[in-house]
Amino acid sequence: MYAHLVRRLQILIDDELEAALERAAEREGRSKGAVVRESLRKQLQPATPIEEDPIWRLAGAFSFDPVDPERIDDVVYATTSEERSASRAARRARRQKG
Repeated sequence: MYAHLVRRLQILIDDELEAALERAAEREGRSKGAVVRESLRKQLQPATPIEEDPIWRLAGAFSFDPVDPERIDDVVYATTSEERSASRAARRARRQKG
C-alpha cells in the first residue's frame, strides 16, 4: 500500500469533528485517513523562509526618521495631540455617565 515506512497513530476526536471528517472524505472520494494526512501536512509544513516572501523586498525600501514614542499615534493615525486629548476626554465622560 505504501512505498515508504508509515506508522499507525491513534487519536481521539469528538463526534462533531468526526462527522466533519466523514463528510470531507465522502465529498472528496478519499479515506478519512487520507484527509487527515493531507490536513496535517498543510498544518505542519514549515513556513516559507522570510527571504522568499515577496513582501520581504519591501523591507527597508522606504526610509524615514525615527519617531518619538510619544508621537507614534500622530504618525500612524495622522492625528494631533489635541485630537487625542479630546478623544480621551470624551471616553472618560462616557465612562462616568455609564
